[in-house]
Amino acid sequence: MKPSLGAVQTVTSASKLTFVFLAFALLFISLRSNGIFAVDGAYRFPDVFHRQSLSSYKNNHLPYPANAPAWTRLRSALGFRMDGPIEYFSNVEIMNCLAASGSLTIIFILMDLVSRS
Repeated sequence: MKPSLGAVQTVTSASKLTFVFLAFALLFISLRSNGIFAVDGAYRFPDVFHRQSLSSYKNNHLPYPANAPAWTRLRSALGFRMDGPIEYFSNVEIMNCLAASGSLTIIFILMDLVSRS
């Protein structure tokens, strides 16, 4: 029994999306900055690190205080240790890299849909 064309296209699309996500995730993680004050928004991490609870800021980085503790709790549950603020910062930077990769994957999906029509 031959697979249908739709099934082949779905597998191909899934493999393309996986490739796009993993390629950009590896690129962003390998090029991330280790400087705490090198990027906008990262200087908020000490406050989020010490609070360890949901809070909000009155600026354009509103998801950061909610996403960072959730991400670090998930990583802790998976067995990754965060002994201090520098490890916390590094883990939050990885979260940002994966979020950027996911955003580019969504853009890839949208561009693929537009280019088909």
